[in-house]
Amino acid sequence: MLTTSSTYDAAVESFKNALVLEPNDAGIKKELAAARKKGKQKEIAEAEKEVSNQIRNLYKKEYANGPGYNVSNLKSNIMKKSKIEFLKSDEEEYFPED
Repeated sequence: MLTTSSTYDAAVESFKNALVLEPNDAGIKKELAAARKKGKQKEIAEAEKEVSNQIRNLYKKEYANGPGYNVSNLKSNIMKKSKIEFLKSDEEEYFPED
């Protein structure tokens, strides 16, 4: 099965071949421009989708086990301790231990 961008590439080539036979045909030129534009839009959409999937996968890896107790961005030990205590208290509120 052809991908969408290769379908547009084939259309562009067909219109180029048609222009060789009819170089002054405005309709062919218009269709060629449209096929090129749509092909570029599809390439951009495919690239955006790929980047989106990569970001989603990174996010899943980072937060697979929940936000955790990442306190590496806090400078003082008091702030680190406070954040850990806050996170633990939040857990106990929603997930009380028996």
